[in-house]
Amino acid sequence: MAVDIAHNPAASLLGEHMSRISEAVYCAGWLTGTEWALWQALNDWRATGHAYWTPGAEYPDDITAYMPSLDWLQKQADGWVWWLDGRQFVPEERWLRLVAAREASRWGWQTRNCELDAAVNG
Repeated sequence: MAVDIAHNPAASLLGEHMSRISEAVYCAGWLTGTEWALWQALNDWRATGHAYWTPGAEYPDDITAYMPSLDWLQKQADGWVWWLDGRQFVPEERWLRLVAAREASRWGWQTRNCELDAAVNG
């Protein structure tokens, strides 16, 4: 179950950093899908040393400079922040189940967070 990030200071900092990245790239404090774009970027950075908000786009937004802090904060929080009726902290084990549910969904990246939450809770 997702919990309010106020109960985890590291998660609060993680959520703020994620918002800053979204603001820097799209001038939106939490663009729809921020959690998914940044999760992909973080994993790409961990694998290759480079991260893009829009991998595969003609002109992807290079967000590599944000990744060391994002990586550190994610490890400190031991989870991830996503949008579900506001920013919510999700412990890492549950977040990985949400990622797997999204990948398994026939709707893929279009699957809404509330649907994923219900699928993982069900």
